[in-house]
Amino acid sequence: NMNSKTSILVIFLIAFISLAGKTQSNHNIKNDYEYYWKKIDSLEIAGLPRTALIEVENVYNKAKAEKNTAQLLKSLIFKMKFSYAFEADNYAKQIVKLEEDAKKMGFPDSAVAHSMLGEMYWNYFTQNRYQFYNRTKTTDFSPADLQTWSLEQIFERSREHYLNSIKEKDKLYKIDADSLLKGTTQKGYPENFQFKTVYDFLAFRAIDFLRSDENYLAKFTPSFNMNDERFFGAAADFLKMNLNESKSPSNTILVLRIFQDMLQVHQQEKNIKYFLLTDLQRIIFAFQKSTNPEKDELNIKALEKLLSECSDYPDIQAEVKFQMAHAIYNRGNKFSKKTNEKYRWDYKTAKEICGEILEKSNTVDSFTLENCRALISTITEKQLAVTTEEVLIPDESSPALVNFRNIDSIYVRIIKSSYKEFDSLQQIVNRQIQPNNIQTYEKLMADTLQHFKPVKSFSLQLPETTDFRGHSAEIILPELSAGQYIFLFSADPSFNYSENAVAFDFKSVSNISFISRSNKEGDREYTLFHRQTGKPLTNTVVKAFFVKYDYRRRKSTVENIETLKTNNEGYVKIKPRENNSTLIVEFKDGKDSLSTKNYNNQFGNGIYMYKNREQKQWETQTVLFTDRAIYRPGQTVHFKGIVYKTDFEKKHEIVTGFSTTVTLFDVNSQKISELYLKTNEFGTFSGSFILPQGGLNGMMSIREQNGQKYFNVEEYKRPTFEVELEKTKGTPKIGEEVLVTGSA
Repeated sequence: NMNSKTSILVIFLIAFISLAGKTQSNHNIKNDYEYYWKKIDSLEIAGLPRTALIEVENVYNKAKAEKNTAQLLKSLIFKMKFSYAFEADNYAKQIVKLEEDAKKMGFPDSAVAHSMLGEMYWNYFTQNRYQFYNRTKTTDFSPADLQTWSLEQIFERSREHYLNSIKEKDKLYKIDADSLLKGTTQKGYPENFQFKTVYDFLAFRAIDFLRSDENYLAKFTPSFNMNDERFFGAAADFLKMNLNESKSPSNTILVLRIFQDMLQVHQQEKNIKYFLLTDLQRIIFAFQKSTNPEKDELNIKALEKLLSECSDYPDIQAEVKFQMAHAIYNRGNKFSKKTNEKYRWDYKTAKEICGEILEKSNTVDSFTLENCRALISTITEKQLAVTTEEVLIPDESSPALVNFRNIDSIYVRIIKSSYKEFDSLQQIVNRQIQPNNIQTYEKLMADTLQHFKPVKSFSLQLPETTDFRGHSAEIILPELSAGQYIFLFSADPSFNYSENAVAFDFKSVSNISFISRSNKEGDREYTLFHRQTGKPLTNTVVKAFFVKYDYRRRKSTVENIETLKTNNEGYVKIKPRENNSTLIVEFKDGKDSLSTKNYNNQFGNGIYMYKNREQKQWETQTVLFTDRAIYRPGQTVHFKGIVYKTDFEKKHEIVTGFSTTVTLFDVNSQKISELYLKTNEFGTFSGSFILPQGGLNGMMSIREQNGQKYFNVEEYKRPTFEVELEKTKGTPKIGEEVLVTGSA
């Protein structure tokens, strides 16, 4: 999975596991530690965390007594790991214990302990996030009981420890990182990124925390509008910026000051390699936090300049080139045929840059190569979506809209089916689905359908494209007689789902059409028409299926089947059952048939019918709201829902304690994520989804069984402007017209 920026700022505690011990004059001490760790490893493999924790405690006490920093840190990591494995409260207890131990540690052990404590507090928050969000700051909280802390308190403590870890920077700069870390390669770091000093190591850990985009953190520190172009300027210009004006600096200002400190020292010490690596991270951070509307162009120019300074360091040069490729790719997301045509070829340019890096793989570290392959994979990903009319007209060709990306041909198979056959197929596939795998249904269905014999098959050439972008084209589907069919579309004649873009669609070919509504008694009314002539369909057979979910057997069962016929006006009325159930209706007119069930939904759907004891039919409805109408890929969508029930006499009541599922769907109506929520005493629920990156942009939706909300996902630039109004003369009176002038 490709990171959007070089992830050298993210250091997981597990990285310390590989720390080597300080050189010991007594060879037996080294052997003792090796003995302990082999024993601990065997206990972990055997699944005995409690026993392993006892041995880790022995190592911790031994290392603390001998002032062996590396072994001390390693034992702390395993203490936390095993504590959290069998009891979450133990993790909090370990934090409190390390707080006490840190007060007794000497330098530089105390600095590293502060950094670890900062991460431990924040890890505790992330593991218990849902408990913290709605807490308020308390004055009588217990320092030893993290369960009583508010989010602000745990954030402040974590921030305090990270900043304390780099407080004695002059001393930390004098300690070579290798003397403490033994050249450890941290998880998430490029292999070429070795820390020069212990300050570099601890500073980047602090930066990782301070740059966090956690939404709730913004209110705890002063805001800073980072729109100055100089943040993207040459390192020499950046170092001249005065960032010490604010007495209560924001996290952004703190990070910028840390970058200035590191760059200044590496410049003075002529550590060119580390200077270049640090400057690259400074540019990446500037892009992440900048509010300048031209940040894309400023970022690319800054990387181009840095690239010209890296000629003696091919591994760093490759990393800078990758960041350029990624920046150009991000800029390419702003492409629009109407407004930003100039960005059309950015995807292609980014791919070519990554290709150049891969050609010189012998001089490039694996981290950068992996990111290049991931970006190329994203750019060249095949995508296919086909949209047709909901019901096709018999014996007539039908247009279909093909949305495609990186595909030159489309292969089509049309398989004859029926409602009963496809319903059975869905049940078979659903029984094979593995939990928590969104793609399983689509994959299993596509893999199954490719073995069915088609009644028609053909291929069509799509318009040639070389910009690696999404395009659309219209194709014509052949004439089909009345009935049900499965359309299978693929970018390859093999119809292999794992290796190609494959889509399927269950369609009815029918001349039956209908309109429906519920009346105030709760009956469902249908009026049937001929799809082409509009004439009422009289004496048409109407089968009503009442489906109810059996929670004991964990399956839906058909409880009642009622057969009716339309009258001379094509009208029929279906009454609800005694017990609430889902109504699915099938119409049959000779050889022609049509069902109200949506067979393209994995679980199908229908109309939920209620039997009101007082002869009043109440219908549950949900109104969904989002915090915005348009989002960028990767942003968070915050939503809220209000659930109420209504009759047909304009009476409304909120529904409390209502459990429901809210699902996020992409532009192709494919499920991305879902949340299980329950309404509060006001009949509302709320939540958030993180939008995916790299897919098709357009209209996405949040859906709940009784409502849905659509919103746009686009790469857009937020308009920035200011309106100034001139002061009015005199004091206007109520009802008096006032002329106000101003500028925008």
